[in-house]
Amino acid sequence: GFSETKEAVFSNEFLTDSLPLGIMMTAIGSLTLILSSADRLIMGVLMDPVQVTGLIAVYSLSTSLAVSLGIFYGSVTAIFMPVLSRLIGKGDLNEVNSVMQTSQRWSLFVTIPFAIIFIAFSSDMLKIFYGANYQSGWLVLSIFSVGVVLSAISAVISSALIANRMAEIELIITALVAAVNILLCFVLIPPFGIIGAALATLFGMGVGAIMTLHYGKKIFNFNSPVEIYKLLFAGFLVLVLAIILNPIVANA
Repeated sequence: GFSETKEAVFSNEFLTDSLPLGIMMTAIGSLTLILSSADRLIMGVLMDPVQVTGLIAVYSLSTSLAVSLGIFYGSVTAIFMPVLSRLIGKGDLNEVNSVMQTSQRWSLFVTIPFAIIFIAFSSDMLKIFYGANYQSGWLVLSIFSVGVVLSAISAVISSALIANRMAEIELIITALVAAVNILLCFVLIPPFGIIGAALATLFGMGVGAIMTLHYGKKIFNFNSPVEIYKLLFAGFLVLVLAIILNPIVANA
């Protein structure tokens, strides 16, 4: 009868749509988990055993503080996600682009000011939150803050890909980011220590952002608003000034 037909349709949708998506999301989550600890594991292998424990502690607390910036763009993305899913379901590409631009704009508007604070006062923030012994992680905090901004740029596109049942693209991007990050960790950690690990992660995030923007353009014909580039340029200038002035201020 009707109920049997309904159950059959539901079962078919589950097997052909929901289940593969769930598997993809599990794979993405697993890769992300591996990626989040790979840099520390590699540091443990490649760095001086006498100093590595203290350096990993500095690195971990610095990166954790920077990653907390994700709360801001994550909240904005979550707000727009239901609207985005509904419009993608309707196939209204123009409205999809409009909502994506609005989401990206607000994500960066709320993230970049805090990222600038994190970068400009990185040494002071580490001292306030964790103590003077952790101030040496100021450059790690600054580098990771830039990486979080890159993630904010691509967050709405990632959400759109998931909403469009294209999790396999997200999986490919995550796998490439993990490969780049791990490879660069082996290259950059021996000469640069925790700074090398932070740079490896930043390059990985950059690759992920570029690939996500590429697929956003290819699939949704998405273009970032012009003001986004002005915000990014301002953030870049602050990073450069922080790198130049932070050692001077610390020694004053």
